[in-house]
Amino acid sequence: MNDIPEAKPAPAPAPTIPPIQIQMRQSKGATLIGRLFVGLVTSVLAISILANLYMGMMLSASMGGTMRTHVVTEGNRAETVALFDVTGLITNEQARTFDQFARQVIDDGNVKAVVIRVDSPGGAVAPSDEMNTVMKKLKAANKTVVVSMGGVAASGGYYLSAPADTIYAEPTTITGSIGVISQMPVLVGTMERIGMDMIVLRSTQARDYKAALNPFERPTEAAIAEFQGVLDTIQNLFVKAVAEGRTMLTADEVAALADGRVWVGQEAKDRKLVDEIGYLGDALDAAAGLASLSDPHVVRYEPRYSLAQMMLGAKARQGAGVTIDANLLDEIQTPRVMMLWRP
Repeated sequence: MNDIPEAKPAPAPAPTIPPIQIQMRQSKGATLIGRLFVGLVTSVLAISILANLYMGMMLSASMGGTMRTHVVTEGNRAETVALFDVTGLITNEQARTFDQFARQVIDDGNVKAVVIRVDSPGGAVAPSDEMNTVMKKLKAANKTVVVSMGGVAASGGYYLSAPADTIYAEPTTITGSIGVISQMPVLVGTMERIGMDMIVLRSTQARDYKAALNPFERPTEAAIAEFQGVLDTIQNLFVKAVAEGRTMLTADEVAALADGRVWVGQEAKDRKLVDEIGYLGDALDAAAGLASLSDPHVVRYEPRYSLAQMMLGAKARQGAGVTIDANLLDEIQTPRVMMLWRP
C-alpha cells in the first residue's frame, strides 16, 4: 500500500495594506495668488478681445465708404450704366448713401449714364432736397440721368426725380403729390383722462412762438398761422425745383399741379410730370441711347455697410418696440415737416 503524502496547509493570505492617502494642502496665500492670476489672465483676454473688436469696427467703418457693385448686363466697361435704387422713406441715411454713390460714379470716367430706380412715397424735406441737388451734380458731371419709377414715386420721391433728363413711369406708378405735410399728436385730452399735466415754460421774449406747437398744449390760431407760413415757403421751393427740372412746364403750370393730388401712369404723362411709360428695362435702354452707348455695361450699385453699422442696426432692430429713448420722445414732441404721400 503506497504511502499518501500529507496535504500541506494553504499559506495564510498576506495582510492587506491600506493605500496611503496624501493630501496636499495649499496655504490661503497660495490660493489667493492663484485666483488673482486666473483673474488677471481673464481680464487681459477680455481686454484683448474688446480691443480687437473695436479696431475691427473702426477699420470696417473706414471701409464702409465704398459702394458694392455687381454686374447686371455684361458689356463694354468703358460704356457703363450705373443703376441705383432709392426705396422706402427718404431719410438722412438715404441721402448720405445717394451722395456716396454719386461721388463714386462722378469720379469714374467709364460711367456714362445713370439710372435711378425710385420706389418711394417721399420722406423728410432736407434729405429730399439734398438728393435733388445730387441729381443736378450728376448732370453737371455730364452723366446722362434717367429715372425709372416703381410702384410709388410721390412727393419727395418725385422731388428728387424732377431733374432727370428723362423720367419713366410704369402704367400703375403712383406719382405726383407735390406738397408739404406736417403732423403732430395732441395729448392734452389723453393726459386729462389719466390725471397728468405738463407745464411748458418759455423765456419771456420767445413765449409767443417757442414750442407753440407741442403735444401738451392746444395750439393757438396764431401759432398755426405762423407754422402754415413755414409749410407754404417750403411748398414754393418744391414748385420751383420741379419747374427747374421739368423745363417743359412753367412755374405756373407746376403750381397748378401742386395741390397734393397723385396721378397714375398715363395721367402723369398727360400732365408732363413724366416723359414715357415703361419699365426698368426701357429706362436702361433709354439711358444707353441718350448716352450713345453701343454696348452698355450695366452695373448695380448698393451701399456696403460696415461692421459697426451692421451691429448698430442689429441693436436697433433688437430694441425696436421695446424701449422708448430720448430720440423717440423728441420725434413725438417735434412737428415733422415732410414731403410725403399719405393715402
